Amino acid sequence: MTKQKLLLAALCLHLSLVAGAVSFFARQRPVNEAASLQQNVWLAFKDRNLQPDAEHLVFVNSARILMPALMASLVGLTGMTWPQAFSLIRLFSIICAYYIFYLYLSRYFSVVESLLGLLFLSATIPLTFNNQFEILTEFPEIVVFSLGLMCILNGRDWLLCLVILVGAFNRETTCFLPLILLFVRWTKPLSWSFVSRIAAAGFSWLVPLIFLRWRLGIGWQWQHSDSLAHNLPGFMRFFSNFNPYNNYLFYLYLFGFLWMTPILFRSHQPPEMRRALLTVPIIASVYLFGGGFMDEPREIVPLYTLLVPAGLFALRGLAQKAYV
Repeated sequence: MTKQKLLLAALCLHLSLVAGAVSFFARQRPVNEAASLQQNVWLAFKDRNLQPDAEHLVFVNSARILMPALMASLVGLTGMTWPQAFSLIRLFSIICAYYIFYLYLSRYFSVVESLLGLLFLSATIPLTFNNQFEILTEFPEIVVFSLGLMCILNGRDWLLCLVILVGAFNRETTCFLPLILLFVRWTKPLSWSFVSRIAAAGFSWLVPLIFLRWRLGIGWQWQHSDSLAHNLPGFMRFFSNFNPYNNYLFYLYLFGFLWMTPILFRSHQPPEMRRALLTVPIIASVYLFGGGFMDEPREIVPLYTLLVPAGLFALRGLAQKAYV
């Protein structure tokens, strides 16, 4: 291992420990409750006994089985408690997210630029730690979308199917990866190769979803609340009772100026990234109106993999203009 790789590993470990500590101590409810939720989700899946009157959070998370399964495996192999397994899996997922996100950026940017992107992620991600207790899915989402974007931008469409297949067991939002692939690969006239690749990516998401819902016996029940009824009153409180830290603004705060880079700095983006960024308003709209809550910014962490590279390409373009 070179000194550079060793330093990167040490940096990722340091940033992960800091993020993990902040996440651990920022919660109103103890890790025991977070671990208990994951245990209940696992038992509902393993025993196929998800009750119609199950706790709302168990019902919502019942089809997000990847992390509870990893925790159950660790408990079974080591004999540790569920809270201990939860804490270790949480820390490991943060380390993986930081390291793989850096690797994703380093394929298109210099070491300094990639570190800048990683530091942006580590500096802003604590804003997502505003739930009452820790949720395990967001850092694995960063891993899945980083690997997925690498596959898409490097033409490894069939490897992408494996990433989507595994990621679908973590969170259903992996459906956005086939959408990004569609925009990036779109050609006229449509070819059989294009259609087959998009279909394969789509089915890689759909098959696990159908299996999980069949296994749990929930069919096509809608697992999420009414976004508009939740978001609009909360956002309007910003005007009736002004507070710059209204947590319904956290969607905006999480990415700040990066929200505007696809529009203001479109010319600085490479063609494939430019096409991928066309999905940002679609993805954001799904979160806003299709089950997401504006006061839970952890839901939009997949957008790090689109907006951070867009910001770095914009900064590179502006720097090149400054030195012309």
